[in-house]
Amino acid sequence: MNSTFKLTSAVSKSLWIFLFFVSIPFHLKAQDSLATVYFYRHGKFTGSIQSYDIKNGDAVIGRIKSNSVLTYRTKPGARFFTATTESESSIRLNVEAGRTYFVECGMEGGGVETGRPTFRQTSKSEAKKEIAKIDIAVANAIPKVDAILAQSQARDSLATIYFYRGGQVAGFAINYDVKQENKIIGRMGMNTVVKYRAKPGTYIFKATTEGESSIHITLIAGKIYFVECGLAVGALAGRPTFRQTYSEDARKKINSIDPYLAQTMPEEFAEVIQQSDTTRALQNLFQRKRKGGTTRAVVFGALGVISLISTTKSQTVNAGGQNIDVTPDNTGAYLFAGFSTVMCITGIVQTSNYSSEKLEILLADYRKGIPLPQKIKNKLKKKDFK
Repeated sequence: MNSTFKLTSAVSKSLWIFLFFVSIPFHLKAQDSLATVYFYRHGKFTGSIQSYDIKNGDAVIGRIKSNSVLTYRTKPGARFFTATTESESSIRLNVEAGRTYFVECGMEGGGVETGRPTFRQTSKSEAKKEIAKIDIAVANAIPKVDAILAQSQARDSLATIYFYRGGQVAGFAINYDVKQENKIIGRMGMNTVVKYRAKPGTYIFKATTEGESSIHITLIAGKIYFVECGLAVGALAGRPTFRQTYSEDARKKINSIDPYLAQTMPEEFAEVIQQSDTTRALQNLFQRKRKGGTTRAVVFGALGVISLISTTKSQTVNAGGQNIDVTPDNTGAYLFAGFSTVMCITGIVQTSNYSSEKLEILLADYRKGIPLPQKIKNKLKKKDFK
């Protein structure tokens, strides 16, 4: 009887252990099938003593107050979150399974007791720093990499490139297509992000307006790349520019353009910068010098024209009852106009000396092992390597 009981007990324990390990994959799968949303609120003065409920549809998911964090798990799909005090605010999120989202809550208008709720979707890097100030335990529990993203990255056979263009004033009305050979992969306008997926290999991406620009990138499966697009001011329409960037810089700019797309980008990954630090520094140097030369040419060109216009004016003087036109001494104006002309010309020359075409030639020589000219080395500064 005793031996039978021991046998039954052993079988029972073994069965429970078996069921426990078998259940783990199903539990993880259930976890991965949900999205996580973190709502957090600072301790700001406006509406500091007022809290409010956050609703998903008609269901209250929690109450948010100053210096608090609310974690919410939900199924994938479009979610419409609302909050009401003296007025209502809302935010719409399209959440995906296994991914994490962050919403900064606040109050605007009114004083200590009243105000209107506010919602703002933020990036993981920004939210984690702010949540750490409120609740360090919650901040430490935030996964470094979303579960689904980590799994897809591990088995990813393609590379990902993000082309993005901010809202620079120069050339704001000019859009251009980014091409890979003859295939258009996206059109770059102001505040635009284009995500492109490609097989491993070496690619040449091009864009054309009044001139053509290109960038060479060797893609590796599972890696992520960032390319900042722009427009160098030209005589008529301007010329497209490409510059490969690091994720920290790119993420901030992409988040300001498209916060939702920025949320779908993995926080940690093995990104690759094809250019060496020296190549990156050369790109920054040429961009800095080109921008400085253009600014100098425009500013002093305008000042020179104004000075010349001032020399055409005469003064009327009454002498013995008669009005006489007297030409003032314009020596100073002519001297300044001459100085402005010289500065304008030096600006144009500098812009030409640091053109995108000359940068391409310099980089091509550098890749072949040809040393950089000494005058270029002397121009490089510490900030160019950042």
